Amino acid sequence: ILEKLNMVELAQVTVYAQGCGMILGALVGSMMADIYGRRRLLYISLAGMLALHCLMALSISWIMFIFMRMISVGCAGATLVISFVTVVEFVGPEWRDACTCSCFWVLGAVLISMEALATQHWRWLALLSGGLCLPLVATFFTSTESVRWLQCQHRFTEAEWGFREVVSVNSQAVPDLTTLLDRSRGCIVNNMHIKKFTYLDLFHSLDSTKWTIALVYVCTVSSTVYFSLFWHVKDMTNFAYFNSFLPFLIDLPLAWSVVVLNRCLGRRWCLFLYAVASGFALLSILILHITGNVDFLPSLVTGLALFGKIGVTASLSLILLITTEMYPTVTRCMGVAVAVSSGSGGAMLSRAFVFLESYHYTVPFVIYGLMMSSVGVLGLVFPETIRRPLKNVQQCRHRKIPLTEGARLVGRPPSLWDAV
Repeated sequence: ILEKLNMVELAQVTVYAQGCGMILGALVGSMMADIYGRRRLLYISLAGMLALHCLMALSISWIMFIFMRMISVGCAGATLVISFVTVVEFVGPEWRDACTCSCFWVLGAVLISMEALATQHWRWLALLSGGLCLPLVATFFTSTESVRWLQCQHRFTEAEWGFREVVSVNSQAVPDLTTLLDRSRGCIVNNMHIKKFTYLDLFHSLDSTKWTIALVYVCTVSSTVYFSLFWHVKDMTNFAYFNSFLPFLIDLPLAWSVVVLNRCLGRRWCLFLYAVASGFALLSILILHITGNVDFLPSLVTGLALFGKIGVTASLSLILLITTEMYPTVTRCMGVAVAVSSGSGGAMLSRAFVFLESYHYTVPFVIYGLMMSSVGVLGLVFPETIRRPLKNVQQCRHRKIPLTEGARLVGRPPSLWDAV
């Protein structure tokens, strides 16, 4: 079947296979990380991604190439989710937005463009891009398991060791560390027993169900709009290697403004502001059409798409930040995986929106504007999480406290990690 397809159709099949691999890898890898731990799954998926990416250079047919690509991207999906969650669980409330919204992944797009320019062949590019990152696997011996996850698994001795190791390299002293550890242990034992959580636990309460459904919608819609606009601006110059990273590089200034603005308005209202502003910017195509300015300046359409895409990038960063903070440690990876999988689905869905341009050039922009405005409104459903400690436990309805524990457990202590 593949032999009958032309290059454009083969490229589309590859993109859809990558999207399916991303969804499958993110969903499976994240659930295993929530059950078996962040550290091991992170490095297993990272090593698998790099090894398969190098082996992809040995492909002798399109079937082999697409299969290797799909499996490699599946490992990348698991790596993406687990690495992001692990970093956020090790930093305090004041640094979570900086870690999420800095968008330093754009440097990877710049690096891959330089590698492509140097190699000029996809086989060498696969070997080089995979081989350069292989030394990162050695950081396994210097990293530690997430202390939050260890505590939720009632592995308190290992959690204390990891916590003291972090404190030893911290510039700020933690007073009365032993008391804080005891209070944290009491909180976890008092509220939750050990169990293997699944995606069904994302719907354990009415609020969590509401947040998860809203998350699927806003991620799918935002990603659809983002990649639909990306096709409008992907050829900004006549140099293909510039075009591969320039649209992402332009997003950085506004994405960085999220770090400052969300501390003034909060996560929810900042998401509302960026999403609705992006929607209104896209809807302004109607004003340009009525005034006739598009006939004299055709580049206005490209500029409008670029400006709208920047707002969508900021919205996606905030959605990812809110997702990480609103789910407890025991289901955090799965919550982020739902967001990533919905975004991958939206990326594949964006290719189906090409038909809108056949009606009128304003139709896609009007629909994209309405879609982003709905994201801003529905984003208000999410809880406000700014300057709040990450939740660790998910309350068990039938938790029974041993008498030896219940005698000394008093109230719900503050978050241990935020004292660092």
